[in-house]
Amino acid sequence: FGSGVGEYLYDKQKSLSSYMFQVVIESGKYPEYVSEKFFDCLKTNTVPIYWGGREAIEKMRFDTDGILFFDNMDELGKILNGLSVGKYEECQPHTETNRERLVEVRNEMKREFYFDRVRLSALTTSDDLRFEETYPHLRFE
Repeated sequence: FGSGVGEYLYDKQKSLSSYMFQVVIESGKYPEYVSEKFFDCLKTNTVPIYWGGREAIEKMRFDTDGILFFDNMDELGKILNGLSVGKYEECQPHTETNRERLVEVRNEMKREFYFDRVRLSALTTSDDLRFEETYPHLRFE
């Protein structure tokens, strides 16, 4: 993605979809943190080889059998040495389950945002004024 491949790629999926596995290293290992790097793997059916917030992935109910976790460079080396088409095929049903779960998570987030917005719009006019004065960054138009 970007210009690191000799030509500028505008579509991440195009740059990732031809791979079976992808090493994903988050900015930090925080219990409640997962970035788009993990989700990009799920979108393209690549198996994530993941260093990051495992707890968040489990909390969102992703199938951890479709994710190869590592905690240090030795573990990463062992995973990389064991990669094969057979390993990919073993992970594939779980990867497909995770892709479906990603769609569910996205839809849940959209619903929550929508219903939060509906609750805000249900305020009376005087409540709207007070709300907007208190929370100007949350104003919906």
